[in-house]
Amino acid sequence: MAKRFQVLDSFSHISNSISAPIHALVSVQYPQLSGLQNLQDSINGIFKKKRAVYVALSDQKLYHIHTVGTSVTSTKEIPFEHIESIHIDSSSQHRDFSAPKITLAVKKQGKKPESQVHEFILFPSLFFPNLKYSENHTEIMQFVQMREHLLENLKQVKEKIESKVENV
Repeated sequence: MAKRFQVLDSFSHISNSISAPIHALVSVQYPQLSGLQNLQDSINGIFKKKRAVYVALSDQKLYHIHTVGTSVTSTKEIPFEHIESIHIDSSSQHRDFSAPKITLAVKKQGKKPESQVHEFILFPSLFFPNLKYSENHTEIMQFVQMREHLLENLKQVKEKIESKVENV
């Protein structure tokens, strides 16, 4: 049975937007934004709505989720069965601190089955949907534990992928 993190209740806008229960939610780096997205962020900033980007973990998938305030603007599913390889770099530096970097090669579905690469720098999510930082020690520990839970699950998926390759 998967561990239940109480702090996930604060992210019901995300859990309600996907079909599977979420076991962990981790903040990731922002992607390069288009001019239109930058303009939208400026307008949303007036209304105190800020962009946040996450990776969510379910039993069989990862979800790359973009939000503005409590609105989910996009969701991309990454089923574990489509992942060809996983590289976890625990020594990567992001500005002044160490943050694990995950690189996934994912089989692209369609007529031309190519691989697509996804890179995520994993930050502990220390803030809520309104980007107000938590000052509660229990919540902060849960955010850090969710990042570790996500990493452990990805290591298990990586081991399964590698054992399949060895048995071929």
